[in-house]
Amino acid sequence: MKILFKSPEIEVPEGSPFQNDKLHFKEKVTNITELLKNISSPMVLSINAPWGCGKTTFLKMVNADLRKKGGTTIFFSAWETDFVDDPLLAFLGEINQQLSSIMGEDVNKKETLQKVMDIGSEIFKIAVPALVKAVTGGAVDVGEATKDLVDKYMEGKKQITEFKENLGKLVSDVNGKKIYIFVDELDRCKPTYAIHLLERIKHLLGIEGIVFVLAMDKLQLSHSIRGVYGNGFDAIGYLRRFIDIEYTLPQPELNNFIDHLFKEYNFQRISNLEGLKVIFKSLASSNNLSLREIEQYLAKINLVLYATKGTLYPELLVFLLFVKERHVEIYREYIKENITPANIIELLGKLVPEKNSLGRDQRAVVEAYLIAAKYRRYDENHIIDAHNKVINDEAVNAQERQYSQCVVLEYEWVINNRGNDFSLRNIVSQLEMLEGFTFPAAAIQTADA
Repeated sequence: MKILFKSPEIEVPEGSPFQNDKLHFKEKVTNITELLKNISSPMVLSINAPWGCGKTTFLKMVNADLRKKGGTTIFFSAWETDFVDDPLLAFLGEINQQLSSIMGEDVNKKETLQKVMDIGSEIFKIAVPALVKAVTGGAVDVGEATKDLVDKYMEGKKQITEFKENLGKLVSDVNGKKIYIFVDELDRCKPTYAIHLLERIKHLLGIEGIVFVLAMDKLQLSHSIRGVYGNGFDAIGYLRRFIDIEYTLPQPELNNFIDHLFKEYNFQRISNLEGLKVIFKSLASSNNLSLREIEQYLAKINLVLYATKGTLYPELLVFLLFVKERHVEIYREYIKENITPANIIELLGKLVPEKNSLGRDQRAVVEAYLIAAKYRRYDENHIIDAHNKVINDEAVNAQERQYSQCVVLEYEWVINNRGNDFSLRNIVSQLEMLEGFTFPAAAIQTADA
């Protein structure tokens, strides 16, 4: 068995967009696809969602669904191409590569495509900052208004018109009379590249028959734009100039995604897998974790599982990991000698609000572990005594009494059967080990060697 430091992307097979729909996107995707088929053009639709919420998977599914239904699409990763100075150059490369196969052996279509490439290349050479200002409605500085600059501007303006005419002819030659251009990861680009890309889309590529679909984290992109134009700049208003319709991607359904990752990471080897799932799903749901954050937490848990010998308590491990990263002061207080676990138990109730009235209550299990881990380091008996009072008080509702009973029974079982190896010091050392590792964007999974 080996550990891989990158979780596989959800594959979106050509011709079968929803084969691996772990996020239950199908209904949303088909709705967007139907809209795009009937929408007027030119048009710019943005798919807005925070980082790590599945935008790329969603965009790929829409792209694949449109292609399956006969649409002509171009998929463009802005982040993968921001090493070039002008996004038009990257666009031309993608248009040439992805449309060449569609044109087949049709000589006229190939000639039109070649004209688009040639004229676009000339525009790229001429596209000095003043030209960009003029084309986008800005003003040219008086000091720059030399005859040479004016000549370049007029030449560029003529070529832009010719470029649009040929690109429009190219669009009319494709099936369906539309080309859908998907632009992914716009918010991950260099700020200047993202700005230029938006300008190119609106002013050079706003042609009948072309529909753009942009995936972005609007909030993050607006921060990048302010980094260029200044903190007082109205970045949201600026973005509205380029976007005709905005769709906010809802939070995906997490349970199936978590189940999928548990299988990918081979968590089946954990003895109390369902208990870990219950706690983790509750933390993920009540704290609105993104898909990327879920991956990162599971990566850290997986690393501890592979790096630790001896008995593990995964429910307690995942809870303390979460507290350590998001409520560090409470975590630090808890791990001190002779400090009551009352504050962390109160936090448990907020982070895992559900109490299971049937079977083994996982929140009660975590509470029992939190108390047992302080055994002989704090007089924990008064907390257990309080639970015993609840158990014997018939005025208390049945769910509360059952919860307290689960805490007491689990606590006593751990103390009587795991006292020697149930050490707060060992648990803390497992968590502290993670401080030497970083998980910038990918989860850890396991795979057969």
